[in-house]
Amino acid sequence: MAALQAGIDAQNQKLVASTLARVQKEGVIRKTLEQHQHKLIAQQGQLEELNKHLVTSNLARESLSTTVTTALKKLALATSTQSQRVDSVEARLASLAERQRECELQLQQLSGAGWAAYLGRNAVPLVALAVAVFALGLNLFG
Repeated sequence: MAALQAGIDAQNQKLVASTLARVQKEGVIRKTLEQHQHKLIAQQGQLEELNKHLVTSNLARESLSTTVTTALKKLALATSTQSQRVDSVEARLASLAERQRECELQLQQLSGAGWAAYLGRNAVPLVALAVAVFALGLNLFG
């Protein structure tokens, strides 16, 4: 009985020692798990911050894209308007150039060759002036 009791006590001590070793291992494992859990929580917080930053960044990009698109539409409209204005100015310049050619032709026709051409162009007004001077002279001296 004493030998059996000694065997039971030895088994109990082994069981207590193995249980104590297992509890210590479980404590180490639990502590390691808690450390990993704290790290995961910290990393999750960092990921949430990065996600917020990405959302903000994406919203800023969308806003910038909208602004650039609007600016490009306004630029296209301004370019179209400017092109129409340039076309209008070119048409006016062509019209003015044609009018200038017409005026130059008229000047060439009117300029002729010296006094003979001048007298030929202005014969009627010169005769009228001479008659008016003659009539004035008659009235003054007559």
